[in-house]
Amino acid sequence: MHDIGDDEHLNEGLAPYFRTLRSRYTLVVLSNSDLHAMVTRKFGLHTLVHQIFFSVEEGLEKLDARLYQRMLDRLPLAPEATVVLDDQKRHLATARNLRMHTLLFRETKQAIAELKSALQA
Repeated sequence: MHDIGDDEHLNEGLAPYFRTLRSRYTLVVLSNSDLHAMVTRKFGLHTLVHQIFFSVEEGLEKLDARLYQRMLDRLPLAPEATVVLDDQKRHLATARNLRMHTLLFRETKQAIAELKSALQA
């Protein structure tokens, strides 16, 4: 299963963990899904995170640094205080180039452990 989920499934291990973080951190989903309305309603993502950015609505792909910069500007967030979790190395390279901290999602337990460590740093 991919990071927070995909068009068909919500990652049931990450969702409860994200709920524990929501009151202390600004949580954002940056998605390439073009099924945004369906995914948001089906999984209630808006209850897990503060904002959802869909690349299709922004007219940019996740590989485009301008998409990440828009997210940072709108919220506003400092790149150095931002942790990006993604299952695609190429997306992480874009975030890293903007000075964001990055974590490669491989599996749920690993992602939670690395997030906990990054948030304590």
